[in-house]
Amino acid sequence: MINKFPVNKCSVCGHYDWWYRHKEAWQTSSFLDPGEWICGICHPSPDPLVKLKYRVIKGNYKLNVALNRIKGMVGEERTKALEKFLDGQIKLKTLNEELKLKGATDCLYIENGKKTQKCLGDPEFTCIVCPNNYWWEKELMELDRRENPEVYSTGGFNE
Repeated sequence: MINKFPVNKCSVCGHYDWWYRHKEAWQTSSFLDPGEWICGICHPSPDPLVKLKYRVIKGNYKLNVALNRIKGMVGEERTKALEKFLDGQIKLKTLNEELKLKGATDCLYIENGKKTQKCLGDPEFTCIVCPNNYWWEKELMELDRRENPEVYSTGGFNE
C-alpha cells in the first residue's frame, strides 16, 4: 500500500529511492502494473513529478520517525535533534511547494480513489506537509467536533 513506505534497501542496487507505481490524474504516462513500490534507480519513473512526489512522501515518513524518536529524548540531545527536525521540515515544505507549483495538488496518500492514510490522529503517522489542505482541514474539523460537541449541538458557531 502507498502508506507503507519501504524502509529497506533495493536488493539489486542498494538504494532507498522508492516510488509507488499507480496512475494519477496529473501524470502524462500510464503504467501496466500499478500498485507496488518500485526502486527509482532500477526502474525510474517516466514522469519527473512522480520522483518529486515520493521525495515528499519519504520526507513525511522520515520526519515522523524522527519526531517519534525526539519525543523520548531529553536535554541537549533533544534540542539538537529538534533543530535537525526543524531544518528537515523547512526542506520538506520547500519540496511540497514545488510539487504544488508543478500541478500535483492531490493528497499524497490516495490509492485507487481512496484515501489510505489519515492526516491527523494516527499515533504512528501524521502528515508533516501535503499539497492539499482539504483533507487535513476536514479531519481537524472532525476532531474538533468530537472534542467540543456542545459547540456544534446548537447548530452553528455564531449563535
